[in-house]
Amino acid sequence: MNMLGADARAVRAALAGAPDAKLGRIVGMLDSLLDRKTVDELLEPVRGRLRWLRPARPLRFPRLLAMPLEGALVAPNAWTRAAEEIPRSAITPLAAAVQRQLGELAEEVEMRGCGHTVANTALVGQLGARLWRMAGAVELAAPLPGWREAGLPAEAAAPILALAGALWRHGAALWDARMAGAGGPPEALLRATLTPLAKEGPAALAAAMALLMHHAEAPARVAAVAAALSPAVAPLAERALEADLVEHGVALREADMLHLVEAAAGLQRRLADAEAAETPANREARRRLVARLRSEGAEACQARFAQALRETVLEPAERLAATPRASDAAVAALEATARELRRLATAGRGLGEAGDCAPAVAAAMPRLRALAAAPGGLGRVEVARLAEILAGPEAALPLLGR
Repeated sequence: MNMLGADARAVRAALAGAPDAKLGRIVGMLDSLLDRKTVDELLEPVRGRLRWLRPARPLRFPRLLAMPLEGALVAPNAWTRAAEEIPRSAITPLAAAVQRQLGELAEEVEMRGCGHTVANTALVGQLGARLWRMAGAVELAAPLPGWREAGLPAEAAAPILALAGALWRHGAALWDARMAGAGGPPEALLRATLTPLAKEGPAALAAAMALLMHHAEAPARVAAVAAALSPAVAPLAERALEADLVEHGVALREADMLHLVEAAAGLQRRLADAEAAETPANREARRRLVARLRSEGAEACQARFAQALRETVLEPAERLAATPRASDAAVAALEATARELRRLATAGRGLGEAGDCAPAVAAAMPRLRALAAAPGGLGRVEVARLAEILAGPEAALPLLGR
């Protein structure tokens, strides 16, 4: 399916304006389109939002095949022809060529993945281990059918095929390390995964490093291991880490309220990891970057906390107080929001002094005291509970008349 001109613009506008609850459904609909190039072009402007939403994408052959390549994939308009990059537009001809070569195996993978999504990580690992090994063993002649139609220059085919083949050959190990991202991954696992890739050349090592950094709780550890394995990758590792940290700083400033705490906590973990990781040659530049991102992140937390406290706790509480009686569900929702704000305040303090949200809480106390004293849908105990969640037991006692 191809979408051109006004149709594509209309879909992009719908994606940009769709609320989170609908965006995942729209993405699922687009995933059923046959033209992968069109889907990628349409989704490019909202990939930042998809990071947080993580919609369950169908487990189709091209997506499964592309998973070991994710660290190398870039938007076609951002492709610099660097050795460690693969434009997303290459996935369609790559998948078609591998599918032709593998024949019945490709059909089996497509059939077994039908009706499942990438959220089924056990099935991804099972199907992927076999597919990636076989894909890495096939010989693909450059340029592939459909290569020029995808807007790709013929001279770029050979290096892209070589990089894809190297990553496929180590796809199963990359998947295991990716799934261990919540644990760092552990340094021993990183070395066992990346050492064989270093033998494939700097481009394969850099792409594998980028993939694991994206899913790692400790991306600086990934960068340090990759840099130690190849001096040629060391500058790329530092740039990749800087880009990852900056990206998470931007994500914090742009996150909606549902993902704000996750974004703040993620940035805090990454900055602590960057400070603790093996000191690079340009340690002063990293120190300045970490300090800047801490300051910006802390200020963002403080500003967003004050806004959220006003819009999601105080104003709804005042509206409930104006009703004859607030429902248990409405009070529970207010308390849940207050607990999320308390978590945001903790994350803000972890980023730096500028993230101290205590002044905003103190400024809110007169409004809470007024609610506690007024007759209405919120009782004194309910208001005191909000104060206790936000500021601790000592803040609640005066609202109870103690």
